[in-house]
Formats: sequence, C-alpha cells, structure tokens
Amino acid sequence: MFEQGRYGNAILVGDAGYACNNYMMTPLEQCSTATENLYNESQIRIRNCVERSFGVWKGHFPSMAIGLGVSLQNSFPIIIAIFIAVLHNIARRSG
Repeated sequence: MFEQGRYGNAILVGDAGYACNNYMMTPLEQCSTATENLYNESQIRIRNCVERSFGVWKGHFPSMAIGLGVSLQNSFPIIIAIFIAVLHNIARRSG
C-alpha cells in the first residue's frame, strides 16, 4: 500500500535491513556531517520507542511472541485487533 501511495506522506522507520526509499527511513551507513549524525541518532531513538512498545504488547499478549495457535482463517481478525493496540489500551486503563 505504501508503494501504491495509499498512505500519502506517511513514512515507515526501519533498520538497516530495509532499503531506503520514499516511504522507508533507514539509518545511514556512513555519516560525514553533524546533520547526518543527528538524523541517525533520531532515527534510532524513534525505532527504539517502537520496539519497546512491541515488547510491552508481547508481555501483555504472549500470542504475539509464541504464535496464535489458531487456523490461518481465524488469525486475521486477531492480528488486526492486536496491532491496532485496542487490547493494549484497554489493559493499561484497567490496570
């Protein structure tokens, strides 16, 4: 959907394993200016926040770490609910 332009100016943040393109921001291999260093530091910081969030979700919902154990047909709605984070927000609010 990103390649088709369906998300407008939205971007994804990825690690060095992804190709950098118009919708995917990845760290620079070599930095030669202060601006490039700042970009890399900022990119890494935001990626760490996202990865920590996934870690919290996996702690609340082990199925994200070990698998769902349901048929492929039944897994799609479960995956959508998890990644929208509705269940996470409900759990946090209810303590």
